[in-house]
Amino acid sequence: MCHQLVAAKTGGGTSKFALNRPLHRIFHARTRLGTQLGEFAFFHDSLLVFSAIACTTRILHEMLVKSRLICHLIVWNYVMLRSNVSQRAEKLELIQKLFWECDFSTQVLNGRLPEDWLQLADYQEWAPVLYYLNKNLPTDLLLILFVLGRACPADVARGVFGAETVSALEEMGFVEDSGPDLLPAVMVQSYGDLLVASDHRRRRNESDYVMGLSGPTRALADLTIRKPASLAVDIGCGSGLQALLASRHSARVLACDVNPRALDFARLNAQLNGIANIDVAEADLFDFALDRPAELVVCNPPYVISPDHSQAYRDSGREEDGVCAHLAGLLPRLLSMGGTAQFLANWAVHKGGTWPQRLGQWFAGSGCHVSILHEVTESPADYTIKWLRQSDPHALAADQPAFARWMGYFDRREISGIAYGLVTIQRTGGAASFAIDEAPDHYIMPCGDALAAFLARKRRLRALDGDLLDLRLRRASNMRLVQSAHFHNGQWIAGQVRASLADGLRWSEDLGPESARLFELIDGQKTLGALLGDILEEEDPPAARTLFRTVVTAIEKGLLTIADTAWDEENEMP
Repeated sequence: MCHQLVAAKTGGGTSKFALNRPLHRIFHARTRLGTQLGEFAFFHDSLLVFSAIACTTRILHEMLVKSRLICHLIVWNYVMLRSNVSQRAEKLELIQKLFWECDFSTQVLNGRLPEDWLQLADYQEWAPVLYYLNKNLPTDLLLILFVLGRACPADVARGVFGAETVSALEEMGFVEDSGPDLLPAVMVQSYGDLLVASDHRRRRNESDYVMGLSGPTRALADLTIRKPASLAVDIGCGSGLQALLASRHSARVLACDVNPRALDFARLNAQLNGIANIDVAEADLFDFALDRPAELVVCNPPYVISPDHSQAYRDSGREEDGVCAHLAGLLPRLLSMGGTAQFLANWAVHKGGTWPQRLGQWFAGSGCHVSILHEVTESPADYTIKWLRQSDPHALAADQPAFARWMGYFDRREISGIAYGLVTIQRTGGAASFAIDEAPDHYIMPCGDALAAFLARKRRLRALDGDLLDLRLRRASNMRLVQSAHFHNGQWIAGQVRASLADGLRWSEDLGPESARLFELIDGQKTLGALLGDILEEEDPPAARTLFRTVVTAIEKGLLTIADTAWDEENEMP
């Protein structure tokens, strides 16, 4: 077969293998050097061919041996990986069991500790909290380690938790062995039946600090409108609470953050809670896009308005409220039809400015229904104190320049206040809208369903375009009417009547005499027009307009409902 596979020399001087090439084409030297030289050339070329074949065979053999070795390595690595994953899952399950068997929840701790114990812990004022704790009790020791961030003797921890559990805590990075003591490496908090690990407060001055379950984080979780979704996105996920909650009603969740350390915590918390449908990705919200629209987008952004740019969880690097203005333009583009986006926002209130109009411009052309629930407006001084105290307990010391730097920043920009609220964006079709409402004084959390019903009622009232006189009304089943009174000159004097809801968004409305009378007469039978006629014995347009506005507001807030099956509470969800 040597004449079928030979080394063929090409004009370029390189060698390659050629099949079925006639031998006389490569023996051109015979014509000048004779038969013997030609035979020698034939013999020499044959040696080359056999040498090449032998070399090729050896290479193929070595490749086969190596490929078998690689296959063995791949199988071994796969087995080890599965084993490591299994071991990791077992350790995390052991840790989770420890916390829940100890009834580790904020509600339980609130019943045993001073009312403001979390604030005391934030300020590192330990004595009033430690006074009520016993390190020999499992729940108390967990609190000391993973909420207060205090070390404890390793032998005490092994005696209380068990050696195997302490070993799992060490191997999974929850604690560090420092000689005779165990040092907590993370903070652990609970939200319902979820455990959430994050950085301890002692790292809060680090640029990659990952905050735990702060008040705003819990508020966003409690107010999120939840319904089944094929894709939910958590932008600026931090330790991952919003993604964990979204995983329960979404086929797939994408948790994104610009901070790699935050992604590590989000991934850990998904594993700690046995959740498998969360993907994490490093992403900058200022350069963000999705390959498909989402049904739910939640974002707790670095919204703080300040001159600092040192902490990823707090500072956006944008001027004033630029990060929230950016989100107002970005989030509507990420939503599918019927989708909802929600984010917490701070916005600047300028001297002589009208912030509602400015916020309305943020959402111009969004094509969505936008609702802003305005929670509070703080003075620059109160705002500065709150955020500096949270980031560093010593930042307000007399020799520290931070307070003056922040106040100078606000003065130069003529910022007289900083407002805080929740923005909800809904792509529901139809004409776009923009509304700002004052948040209720009280909530019974979670109340995402109550918020969704409130927004649905507002949309439907807009669709009616004021044509309410033929509608029949009834009082909401969870509405309460309370009248105050005061004692004067030996008799009780009737005072203000207040209508309020007993749960969810606990809206309330103060009622004048005519409005209170209207609420008493409402029975689901008479039309609104007939009731107004009963109350207003003679034509009184100003009083009628006042009553009409009160009725519209009461329907929006859910104090009154329309006695029509299409308006039943179960049908008011968007």
